This record gives sequence, C-alpha cells and structure tokens, in this order.
Amino acid sequence: MNSLAVIWSCGGLLFSTATESVIEVLSPVSPTPAPGAPAWLLGLFDYRGKLIPLVRVSELLGRERAADRMSNRVLVVKADLGADFRQCPVGLWVDHIVELERPDFGTAHPGFAVPGADFLGAVVQTKFGQVREVRAGNLFTAEQIELLAGRLRDRGAA
Repeated sequence: MNSLAVIWSCGGLLFSTATESVIEVLSPVSPTPAPGAPAWLLGLFDYRGKLIPLVRVSELLGRERAADRMSNRVLVVKADLGADFRQCPVGLWVDHIVELERPDFGTAHPGFAVPGADFLGAVVQTKFGQVREVRAGNLFTAEQIELLAGRLRDRGAA
C-alpha cells in the first residue's frame, strides 16, 4: 500500500510530503525576521513554546514568489539540521494544502535532478496533476544546514 502524503502547492507546482515527516499544518504565522538572512529564510516563529525556522519553499525551489494570502499554510516537518538538530521541526511556507492522498511513487518518473535540491524525489501523475515528492529529511544543503543550526544555537531554539 502506498504511504499517505500531504499534497501541497508552491510556485504553481504540486508537491507531496509523507505524513511520517509532517508534524502539523498551521494557518499563516508571523515570524521574527532574520536580519541578513537569505530570502528563503523568513525568520523564526514560536511553535509550541520553541523557536523554529520558517522557510519560504518557493525561494528554495527558485520559483516566483506568490502574493501572501490567507490560504497560505505552514507545513511543520521533521528536517535534519545536522548532528545537534536531528528531526528538528521546521516550518515550510507553502501556497496551500491540496489534499491527503496516497501517491504511487513506485511507478513514478524519477524526476530531473536539480542542483542543490536533493530533497526533490520522483514525479507521479495524480487526479490533481503531476506531483513531485519532497523528502523533508533532506531539505537543506550543507551550507543551509550550517546557517539554520547556527541561528538555532544562537537563539537557544529547538
């Protein structure tokens, strides 16, 4: 049986993240901006008493940023941010949540390699359109992990 996944959209594309990697889906939040941070890092926000990073996924993907709307959601996922922060909660700012579904990635196209985006997996056709797998544990490059882990250590978060 195929794993249950959250189907979500960002930058005009559809993505899927296995529910095993998803902690929670939140309404839009207001992060504290991170001065001098890259555009993909919106800042930190209070998640159940802990400060966690909020990442604009469209920037990670090199997609055009859509206007922020009330339909935006924060997908809180378990991400690997190095030895000090394994399975660390990270908020992903996405355009909206489409549905819960069981995509069949066993018969999917492997997708095209995107430099710096090892988190992107296979592509499958669904009733919603083409959906690309996002492996939350591999979301960030080594440089991005260092930046995030450093900021978390500085703020005493996670």
